[in-house]
Amino acid sequence: MDVGVIGLGKMGLLHAAIFNRLDGCHVTALCDINELMLKILRSGNEDVRTYTDYKLMLDENDLDIVVIATPVFLHGSMATTALKKGMHVLIEKPMAKTSEECSNIIGNANGSKSLVGYCRRFMPTYNNAKKLIECEELGKVLSFRSHFYLSQVDKRMEGWQFDPYKGGGGALIDLGCHALDMIHYILGPMRSVSCRTERVISESVEDIARLELTLCSGVTGNLAVSWVESGYRLPEMMLEVTCEKGVARVAEKYLETVSNDGTVNKRFKQCFPDPIPFNIGGREYTAEDLHLVQSVRDAKDTKCDIKVGSMPTSVIDSAYLSARDGQPHKVRYL
Repeated sequence: MDVGVIGLGKMGLLHAAIFNRLDGCHVTALCDINELMLKILRSGNEDVRTYTDYKLMLDENDLDIVVIATPVFLHGSMATTALKKGMHVLIEKPMAKTSEECSNIIGNANGSKSLVGYCRRFMPTYNNAKKLIECEELGKVLSFRSHFYLSQVDKRMEGWQFDPYKGGGGALIDLGCHALDMIHYILGPMRSVSCRTERVISESVEDIARLELTLCSGVTGNLAVSWVESGYRLPEMMLEVTCEKGVARVAEKYLETVSNDGTVNKRFKQCFPDPIPFNIGGREYTAEDLHLVQSVRDAKDTKCDIKVGSMPTSVIDSAYLSARDGQPHKVRYL
C-alpha cells in the first residue's frame, strides 16, 4: 500500500515512521509547508515525493492511504479531497472543528475506509476496562466521573490551538475530545450536556471546562478538562465508573477495581498482553495504524471511522452552546 502524509509535525512524522515499517506499506509522498523539513526527509529517502501543496500531492499520486496530521481547521478540506479520490484516510483528532464540517467529510466517504486518531481506543488498559463494564463484572453502571488534565499552559501562548477560529475552542476540544470519545467507547452515547468554561490564562479560548453529562442509558456523570492543572507533566485521561458491586478506575497506565467488600485489584499496562510488532513513540500508535491497514485489506470498517469519530465533536458543539447560554443542551449526533 502506498501511503501519503500531510502535515509533518510530531504526529505526522510518527505515522510516517510506523507505516514505513508495516508489512506491505510504503510512504511514497509527504506534504508540509516547511520546505527545510521536506529537504531533510528527502535526503534520507530519495524515492519519496515531497510537496508543499496537498492538492498537488493527491493529484499526482495514486495513494491507498492518506494520513492527515495538520491543525484541525485544515482537516475538512484535506479529508474530503482525499475521499473524493477514493483514498482511505486517517484523520488525527479531533476530526473537525464542528459537526457541520464532520458531516461534510462523512458525505464524501464514497465507501473508503477511515480512522479518526483517538489512540486511547488502542491502549490495553481502556480496552480491558471496556470488557469489564460490558460483562458487568461489577454489576450495572450507576454513575461515572472523568478528567483530562495536563500542565501545558502557564503563560499566554500563541498558535492555532489558541485561535478559536482555527482550533474551534480551547482545552475542551483539544483535550476533552479524547475523554468524550472514551466515555462513548466504554459507556455509550450521550443524551445531553451542561457545560461551564473558565479562562485562567488564555485570552480567547477556555483553559478549563466542566461538563455534566447524561447518557442515553440514563446514567449521569461529569467530566473536568484543564490544560492549566498543576502536577500533570504528562497528560492523564482518567475514567472512574461506579457500579453496583464496586468501582473501576482506568487511565493510560493502569486499571483498578475496588469491590464493595474492600478488595482492590490494580493492574498496570505492562500486565496486559499487547502483541504489537514494534514500538515507535507508543504501542497504541502502531496498533492504530495496523488496524487501518487490516481494515482496508479485509474490507471492514474500523472501530473509530469518521461516523464514530464525529461523535465527540457533536457533544462538544452542544457543550459550547451550553456554556454560552447557561442551559443544558441535547446532543445531536450525525
